[in-house]
Amino acid sequence: MSKEEGVKAVTTIFLILNVISLICSFFQPLTLEAFSNIIINIILIATFSILLSSIKTLNKMGLEQFKFIFGLYLLYSIIHLIYRIIRAEYYYYDNDFYFTGKIGTMDRKPKKYIKVYFSVFGISCLILLFNYYISTILYINELLEEIKDEEKQRNLENGNNGNVESVQNTEEGQNI
Repeated sequence: MSKEEGVKAVTTIFLILNVISLICSFFQPLTLEAFSNIIINIILIATFSILLSSIKTLNKMGLEQFKFIFGLYLLYSIIHLIYRIIRAEYYYYDNDFYFTGKIGTMDRKPKKYIKVYFSVFGISCLILLFNYYISTILYINELLEEIKDEEKQRNLENGNNGNVESVQNTEEGQNI
């Protein structure tokens, strides 16, 4: 699998997962966190869509946008994970009611196991996101270099065509 196919495949998977997450978020009670997740999912869906389109069309602005937006998302994910581990809150449904509370109040699962879960699962997800980000950035940098080389080549061809004609005219003038 080439780099392009790999980036497109993983980006498509992330796009689908974010669409599913967005759809699921509409079935949760609207809290500040749920609302922020909806906004983040919409931004990520747009970013992944623009990235896929930019890879196809070699759009520099779309490629650069991904680097910035997904970098911010990665930073947000790190801060959010740390916040979750420190607060160690749980969210659950019981008889169609949505509850949130401190993990220490749960009788079934001790607080430390939930913190370990948040830590292990969260860090694993962050490692995957970070690996995807680095791999995609490396591929984007290759594309940007390719675009830059093509632009240089076009400029040289346009510049040389003018110079070739003037050189030919000068040579013809000397021959006359």
